[in-house]
Amino acid sequence: MLIAMARARRIQRAAGRRHQVGLSIVELMVGVAVGLIVVAAAAMMTSTQLSNNRRMLLEVQVQQDLRAAVDTITREVRRAGARGQAYKYVWTEEVPGALSGTGTEVATVLSSSPGAIQYAYERAGVLSNAASGFDISGDKLRFNSPNLGGWSELTDAKALTVTAFTVTETLQDEPTPPAPSPEERMPCPKLCPPANDTSCWPVIEVRQYGLSVTATATSDAAVARSMRTVIRPRNDRLIVTGSAVCPS
Repeated sequence: MLIAMARARRIQRAAGRRHQVGLSIVELMVGVAVGLIVVAAAAMMTSTQLSNNRRMLLEVQVQQDLRAAVDTITREVRRAGARGQAYKYVWTEEVPGALSGTGTEVATVLSSSPGAIQYAYERAGVLSNAASGFDISGDKLRFNSPNLGGWSELTDAKALTVTAFTVTETLQDEPTPPAPSPEERMPCPKLCPPANDTSCWPVIEVRQYGLSVTATATSDAAVARSMRTVIRPRNDRLIVTGSAVCPS
């Protein structure tokens, strides 16, 4: 009896092992499809993150390069008309080196146009007759300095493509000044002949220059940035109404 029961149990176990099978083809295909979907989603997320990171780095680079260029232009233009012993001299719009009755004149801002600005000031105790300036050439900004012997690039065309550079003389941030009264004119030792009035005394004019630069990343034109600022030279413009700064 015991032998028969043991034999029956062995037969049942063997039958159970024969009925145990693996995954069907349908189950296998569904599993593979779900795995591929998960992998594709992860790859897409990684690609998006890398693309956003690259774009952010380009935006930061364009912004920093633009800021460096604008800061350089601002510092230079603010110094226009600077002279070591300023109390001995006057500033006009004449060519650097011209003589006047009170000393050597030095130009402040010689000229400005939508794509360039020229100015002059004393460098290391030397007043050069050659003007410094900035302009746009092709896809880059350039800087001209007598000390450098000519034009040199201010921006790197491999990283930054400058699309617009605008300089305009503006008084938008300040109200238009009224006509100068005798008290607002620069005082001179003598009155103006023959009326013995102050009509020929020079007038100090405060000037501002609006600066705007637009650029894109050289490797991705979709990354574009603009920067604007207002520059006020520290040396104001001297408007001479007579043949000399002051009547002799």
